[in-house]
Amino acid sequence: MKKIQLLFWVGLMLTEQVIAQEVFHVGFNEVSGTNTTTEEVSSQSLSIENLFDRPERITSPDGNALRLDGWSTYISQSNFSLSGIDRALTIEAWYATEAFNRESSSIIELSSASGASGFYLSVGPYGELNFGYHLDNTFYVHNTPNRLSTYQWHHIVATIDLDAGETRVYVDGVVWFLKQGLSASSISVPESTLYIGKRSLDQRANGFSVNVLNGALDDLKVYNVALTEAEITDASQSVPERKVDLYIDPAVRFAGDHLRPQYHPMPNNSWANECYGLMYYEGNYHLFFQKNPNAPQLYFMHWGHLISPDMVHWREVDIALRPTPGFDNFGAWSGTTLKDNAGSPYIFYTGVDGAKAGIGMAIPTGDSLLTWTESESNPLLANAPTSFSHMDFRDPYLWKSDGLYYMIVGSGLQNNGGGILFTYRSSDLVNWTLIPRLYANSDISEYGEFWEMPTFRKLAGDTYLLQLTPTPNNGKPARSIYLLGAWENETFKPYFETPKSLELFDSHMLAPAFGTDDETGDTYIGIIPEDRDGNDQINAGWRQTFSIPRQVRLLEDSTIGQIPHPNLCRLRSDEISVEKLVLENGKRNNLPQFRGNQIEMEFDIKADSNANFVIQVLKHEDEREYTTITFDYELNKIILDRRQSSLSNTLKNTRIGNFVFNPNDTLNVRIFIDHSTLEVFVQNLTVFSARVYPSRAESDLVDVVAIDGEVSVVSAKKWEMASMLDHEVVGQSCVPSNLPTHFNKTPKEPEEPEEPLKSGFKSGWKLYPNPSFDVINLDTPGIENGQYFIYSLSGQQLLSGAIDQERAAIDVHQIPAGMYLLTASDGTLFYSERILIKNKE
Repeated sequence: MKKIQLLFWVGLMLTEQVIAQEVFHVGFNEVSGTNTTTEEVSSQSLSIENLFDRPERITSPDGNALRLDGWSTYISQSNFSLSGIDRALTIEAWYATEAFNRESSSIIELSSASGASGFYLSVGPYGELNFGYHLDNTFYVHNTPNRLSTYQWHHIVATIDLDAGETRVYVDGVVWFLKQGLSASSISVPESTLYIGKRSLDQRANGFSVNVLNGALDDLKVYNVALTEAEITDASQSVPERKVDLYIDPAVRFAGDHLRPQYHPMPNNSWANECYGLMYYEGNYHLFFQKNPNAPQLYFMHWGHLISPDMVHWREVDIALRPTPGFDNFGAWSGTTLKDNAGSPYIFYTGVDGAKAGIGMAIPTGDSLLTWTESESNPLLANAPTSFSHMDFRDPYLWKSDGLYYMIVGSGLQNNGGGILFTYRSSDLVNWTLIPRLYANSDISEYGEFWEMPTFRKLAGDTYLLQLTPTPNNGKPARSIYLLGAWENETFKPYFETPKSLELFDSHMLAPAFGTDDETGDTYIGIIPEDRDGNDQINAGWRQTFSIPRQVRLLEDSTIGQIPHPNLCRLRSDEISVEKLVLENGKRNNLPQFRGNQIEMEFDIKADSNANFVIQVLKHEDEREYTTITFDYELNKIILDRRQSSLSNTLKNTRIGNFVFNPNDTLNVRIFIDHSTLEVFVQNLTVFSARVYPSRAESDLVDVVAIDGEVSVVSAKKWEMASMLDHEVVGQSCVPSNLPTHFNKTPKEPEEPEEPLKSGFKSGWKLYPNPSFDVINLDTPGIENGQYFIYSLSGQQLLSGAIDQERAAIDVHQIPAGMYLLTASDGTLFYSERILIKNKE
């Protein structure tokens, strides 16, 4: 009996000893969305910082783990102390990530304000581990030569054993670092600030912390002993399955966000920039894009990756490329994809090291294209040609011709030399020879001073498309322009000198990623950038979306016609239709059946040559928010008016584009609304896009209103649209027939009329005298507050002012003689009239 009692007490003492060795333990097993976690040794509650105040948990081998987002999710607890640490210390954690941040980010840190004591275990920008600590008054820091892998759980352990005189760092049971010969009396761990998921340094870029972990953290422990190698090995082997699902469900993270698009291609969270490399391979479409997984800002770029079976049902998969030590240590920037002559796919990209850019290549590690490895030959091009005084050097695009490979890289020449495409030739994709440039143009007013994201590809017959994205210059925003021409003897010969715009309105869609759809031809997807207040973008937690896929075709007049991708019909449901609706001028609320902010609509409209009508979308019933699209048959203009689109701080402007209507034709208009994204296709020829941000989810009404002339809706249809994440692929494509082969020709400029131009809106507003050489009066009975604008027929705003007390006297004497467009708004409807300004006789 005494022997049994003795064994019992020895066992109890050993148990108590083991428990005493663990001085800190956080398991993160709370329900997802809980903004605290419990330190289990002290039972102390720790607050978790998070942008939305609902930090997420994901499933881990031991229950739940804390999902870190790379910028806003971490723990910072002041006046925290760990007891019992003297001559030995062990830090143990399970960690998995999709990406590393630009600066060292702590798994755990206990740091004094002076930095003279404490310790940290952190992860560096390429997956290396950093272990720093104070012994007596000396600071030590060690970096592992090995690097963590992404998308798998790692068991990470760091130990200090002063009795043995050594420090060790283990990853998955293997020693990654060993330092021997340590001599000190104790480990310095005073009461200080505790950080989990973040370094105390708080280094920032553009206001964002770049010291915060991305990924998942679980079962974080600190011991006052040095665990043995056997204990560490046993713990590591307790989790044989290391694959981790780091998927971020946007429906959870962005719940309640009525502005986040749903059926447009976009990543699950954070920052997206240009997309590129659109390619079909082994049953899937692949779209790559600029991604910062760590924060909604342009910084430390990675290659994001979306895949789809049909171009409309998309899902984000693992990051394809990331910064690595070497020529791309500051970012893997934009590029393209290419299949070699044997059909094998490759990635070509811009690598940036903070000082210069080079061009690299990556190779898939399997047929799924889900993982890629950088070429050992990188960089293929270390820098731009030294014989040119060039600006930046980035965004390669490749194509094949006569068994050889060609590459262009976007750039510009200094001292207003204009844009240039440096051009190279190769027979093996590795060794490249500089050849005469494909194209350059010094006309900065038309072409800008620097070209990014170029595209050069063959369309129908022997016609080639050259697409350029000039960067902002002299007040002109970035825009997407194109030339058509012939490619002969390694020379591009444009059919015309003045570039054409890819969209009706410049700058709303940029950097199109072209690819060949195996079913239906040439297709592109571009970025539709944000237009709202920067703080609102940050607070949303995501930035940018991409356009729906658009098919292009070569027209007989050497232009490009565009239609929505036919597979978009697969997202439709719940059709509502209206037919034979004759519009009464000025009458509103003509489509009470139509509403929604995740819809597609198609209108077939007949209008006479004097017609002027509007389609209003995302409209609130109080008429304080709406976006207006005007179709002016008399002036052959399409006008996008976003001045009333939101009560929030967003870009509010009017854009005017030229489009020649034919009153003998039925006008076809397809409108895609996806929360804050608007895309409009007109007559299966042209397209424009915009971002609109209604402040209220209830701003979802639709209306069509005739202002002048005879207008009738032959038919109108509306469909609800499924999310891009709805992966049930059903339905057939809807390929339009009898597509127009050219744009209507622009009529001659109107001659000065013998009689005064018509004045007086159907609403009772009056505009007089018209023509005028000095003052035009605008009477607005019943309207005390409003605005007017005067535009050139090319869309340039020349004058604006307020309507006050039912009238505006508009001084036009400084505007040159000619024909102009006056628009006015009373906060409910948008009106336009043509005005003629004459020279004073």
